[in-house]
Amino acid sequence: MSTELDGIFVPLAYELITEFGTAMTLTETTRGAKNFDTGVVAAGTDTAYSIKGIISKYTAQEIDGKSVKFGDKKVLIYAQDLPETLDENTKLYTLTIDSVIWNVVTVTAQYSGDDISYYELQVRR
Repeated sequence: MSTELDGIFVPLAYELITEFGTAMTLTETTRGAKNFDTGVVAAGTDTAYSIKGIISKYTAQEIDGKSVKFGDKKVLIYAQDLPETLDENTKLYTLTIDSVIWNVVTVTAQYSGDDISYYELQVRR
């Protein structure tokens, strides 16, 4: 359940990310379906979203060498104007920052009340 504070702080977070965040492009690739009779895999489709986000490094304590590797980045993006859910298990995501393409390893939705307020992405080159 959303509260009165959600109505205040979620828009404030959006304004701060919009003003101070880094411009980037999130590309969502839907995998093509395979025709098992012919063995042909159809081409997937790409959808690009121009967004802004906050980029940070993982701390030494968070880097375990398996799920989080040295060089991975943590990116916070506002959920508004994105699909209702980002699911890295069914779609492929890349994040382009300053012409560098990063693969999205994990997506974690962060909630404010019942609504997704932002996504935390783990990205890797």
